[in-house]
Amino acid sequence: MNKFFATLAFAASTIIFAACSSNDTDDIINDVIDNEPKTMSFLVGTPSSNSRAVVSGLNDNATPTINWEESDYIRVWGSGSETGYPYAFSSYTTSFHNYAAFTGTAFDASKYFLMYPNQTDATFDGTSNITATIPTIQTATLNSFDPNAAICMGATEGKEESVTILHACAFLKITTVKDCRSITISAKNKNTDGTNWKVAGKVGIEPSSAGAKIVDFSEAADAVKLTADGTANPSTTFPAGTYLIAIITSTHFPGLDVKVDYADNTNADKSTDQIFSFSAATIYNLGTATPTTTTNP
Repeated sequence: MNKFFATLAFAASTIIFAACSSNDTDDIINDVIDNEPKTMSFLVGTPSSNSRAVVSGLNDNATPTINWEESDYIRVWGSGSETGYPYAFSSYTTSFHNYAAFTGTAFDASKYFLMYPNQTDATFDGTSNITATIPTIQTATLNSFDPNAAICMGATEGKEESVTILHACAFLKITTVKDCRSITISAKNKNTDGTNWKVAGKVGIEPSSAGAKIVDFSEAADAVKLTADGTANPSTTFPAGTYLIAIITSTHFPGLDVKVDYADNTNADKSTDQIFSFSAATIYNLGTATPTTTTNP
């Protein structure tokens, strides 16, 4: 194994290349009780005092901290029901923008489950499991993640209307050096049944002692792609800079293929059989994608 791949064993090190939100905004649903709309609010905190929520720091092996924006929505479910409701940002409750009030439809439950972002097609089993989607094609967001990709989840203690939501995904960080068409990351090695390990897609998530845990990824995909607009074949490119890609957590990820397609028809591709452990709420640095090959226009 050469020196390049030797660095892969260290989580805090560069692990691939040499080192060098809009949310769904469906309308708030108002239940009419005694001919008057009723609302309720949740005080929602994120991991740092510093989601969309905007990343505040991209240190290797660190938790990406997030600050609420006034355009943000979350989704709320109550135990015993499969119906989810959009809750809109209503106010900052402290001088720190990682803590805010979200307001929406009033409903009674013995416990509440909250998820960011507000994915309208996310489902809840009525007990503890939310099925949501880490997009397999994510929008390149400079110095941050695609706000629709970085799923955060939390649950109240009983009926208390205050909760901290935490990242369910791990994050791969990569730095590009010029205008880029796409970055594709896939599992290199196959499982014994012939299928590749899962990288992004539909996942089942439950609250845990750590905040959020991905417990099922049987319907997910073995690759994730970053593009300028979150579509498979965008007509535009994204500029040089540092980007985060949200992925499924893993304790035994069997190698990576990374393909960077630059706008000038050069490429920066790397591959390794190194087995990785990717933990939730942690940034893993793939390094700087320096072009090594040229493709035909």
